[in-house]
Formats: sequence, structure tokens, C-alpha cells
Amino acid sequence: MVFDANSNRISGSLPAGFGSLFKLVKIILEKNRLSGSIPASLGNISSLTHLLLTMNSFQGRVPEDIGRIPNLRQFSVGSNLLSGTVPDSIYNIFAIDLFSVVNNDFVRGLPPGLFTRFPKLEILAAGMNRFTGPIPVSLSNASGLLQADFGYNNFTGPVPRNLGVLQSLSFLSFAYNQLGSWGEEDDLGFLTDLTNCSSMETLPLGNNRFGGEVPKSIGNFSSRLKYLNLGVNQIEEL
Repeated sequence: MVFDANSNRISGSLPAGFGSLFKLVKIILEKNRLSGSIPASLGNISSLTHLLLTMNSFQGRVPEDIGRIPNLRQFSVGSNLLSGTVPDSIYNIFAIDLFSVVNNDFVRGLPPGLFTRFPKLEILAAGMNRFTGPIPVSLSNASGLLQADFGYNNFTGPVPRNLGVLQSLSFLSFAYNQLGSWGEEDDLGFLTDLTNCSSMETLPLGNNRFGGEVPKSIGNFSSRLKYLNLGVNQIEEL
């Protein structure tokens, strides 16, 4: 069964009784006025493949119980008022292909093995939170990735290498973080790898700490590339 009530004016909390609807396959409640916490009882719906709660006013933490939904493919809780850490149990759901937590108040880092734990991931929306730590080193393992947004967080360190294998990737944002070395190292070598991403169209990298030289290899980007932003960094040479 599909329950779709998106784009209405539904207010109040999401009833815990939803967790007793064991035949539910999709819950689609995007663009409403729902508030309160996400019920832990949703973890009882083993048949659920889509949990789409974007653009509401849900608060508090995402319950650990969501990680008990074995066939969940799309998990979308973006643009709410959620906080704390994303439960580690969710990163064990092998089937996920869309993972959207954008525009909340999540903290701490993403697991280094995120993209091996989500081998089917196509869309990652993690922007506009308070994530810290490095970009997951497993990014180059995300062979089916189409879009990845890490922007507007507090990620630090270098960008992982070997990203040229991501042939389906069209959008990659690292903008507004603290990536790079403040010019102490040549931070932009990863751009050479990305020139092999034949589907790349949009690449916002501005407002970081990238230093050094822009590699001459950027001339090898596919003609599909429409936008490359390196503004407000520590770049010294073209």
C-alpha cells in the first residue's frame, strides 16, 4: 500500500499508529506542516521502501529504529528541524539509493565507509547541516552516484582522490566547508581525477581552504560541464 498525502496543509504529529500498517510500501508526506518527532514505530514496517518526509517541521533525533527497515530505498527527511547525529543503524540499510538529510541541524561526521555501506546510492543530499570531519574516503566506490551535495557544512581535510571512476556523477558540491590546507599544499589535484567524470555538469567548490595551483588538466573536462566555482579559496596560480 502507498500512502501519499504530499503537498497539503497537514499539521500536528505523525501518529505512532502508522507503525502498525504493516503492508505500507511508501509513506509520502512531503511539503506539509507536520511537527513533533518521527515515530520510532515506523521501524516496524518491514515492507517500507520509501519514507519521504521532506519539508515539514519534524524535530529531535531520527530514531534508531528506522535502521530496522531492511528494504528501505529512499530516505528523505530534508528541510526539517532535526538535530543530533544520524543513527548508525541507518547506514546499514543496504538497499538505500536516495539519502537526503539536507537543511537540518545534524552534527558529527559521515562514516568513512558510507559509500560501501550504501552500494546502490544514487543521490546524497547532506548539505546545510553541521557535519564535521573528512569527506568519506569511500566516495570513489559509489559507482552509481548521480548527485552528491556536501555543501554548507564544516567538513575538513583533503578531497578523496580516484573520483574519476564516477562516470554517472553530474553534480558534486563541496562549497562552503573548510576543505583544503589554507594554501600549504597543492589541494586541487582531485580536479584532474574529476575530468574523467564524463557526465559532470555542476561543480561548486567555492568558499573553502583550497590552495596551490589550478591544474591545467581542467581543460579536459567534458563539454557537459556548465559550472565550476573555485571562488573564495587560497589559490595562487592558474
